Amino acid sequence: MKETNYIISGDLVIPRVTHILNAMGIVDTSWYTEESANRGTDIHLLTMFIDDDLINSNEVDEGLRGYLKAYEKFKKENKTKVIESETEVIYRNIYGGHIDRVMEINGNKYIIDIKTGQFVNWHGIQLAAYGLAYDPELNRAILQLRANGRYTFKTSYKGESLSNDFWIDSWVNILKRYYKETENKELKL
Repeated sequence: MKETNYIISGDLVIPRVTHILNAMGIVDTSWYTEESANRGTDIHLLTMFIDDDLINSNEVDEGLRGYLKAYEKFKKENKTKVIESETEVIYRNIYGGHIDRVMEINGNKYIIDIKTGQFVNWHGIQLAAYGLAYDPELNRAILQLRANGRYTFKTSYKGESLSNDFWIDSWVNILKRYYKETENKELKL
């Protein structure tokens, strides 16, 4: 499930959200280890297996078990319904990416980004980009899973709701800058 920097759609080569954020210096990937990237990929896949009742957390490697216990705990403590998993989205052939989950949680629909590491502000921008491409009216949240079996469901960052236009506006400004600097064209959204 390792992603490349682009999505190929017919004759089009469409940059991914994470590639754009990296190219514009928003994300410093130097502190991500290969191990943490692989762990995140594994957790995304294994949580899908949990959603489909194919495994439970006791059936996986001990090093990943806590993250999956956190996911199971989140689902148990909240009334959840998975609507879509690992959904590829493309916005007007301008950018694309993968939404981790679209879920109904306690009666409200959310676009969810699953994280196994620390939450930082660019995650809100990434989530807004996915929301704009999928459905800008849906709530957006980060589900942070931890190795100790705990989770945090974040709907805001430093007092700023992840569902408000602040994040979308930030994304649109980055996107316009990316196209101007890398593609030498003005982007009208």
